[in-house]
Amino acid sequence: MSIEVTTTPAELGLFMALNAIALALKASPNFNNDALKALAEKFIREAPSSIQGAVAKEAYERPLRFLANDQTQAVEWLKQNGLA
Repeated sequence: MSIEVTTTPAELGLFMALNAIALALKASPNFNNDALKALAEKFIREAPSSIQGAVAKEAYERPLRFLANDQTQAVEWLKQNGLA
């Protein structure tokens, strides 16, 4: 089942900023990706009680899933382009 969540330009900007920071960190030497993944998964499992309904859950979990997911391809792209 796919749930579409509409985001405001500010929310989208914040999400993309989080993505950029996460990818830069993941591409850094000695970065503890396991800790980042564990925390993101914990926040998904232990969502605040105010997160009610499928749309709210999707909106809440989307940036956390990005942090928890493997970003190997993006990190490799950064390395190939001399950015990591």
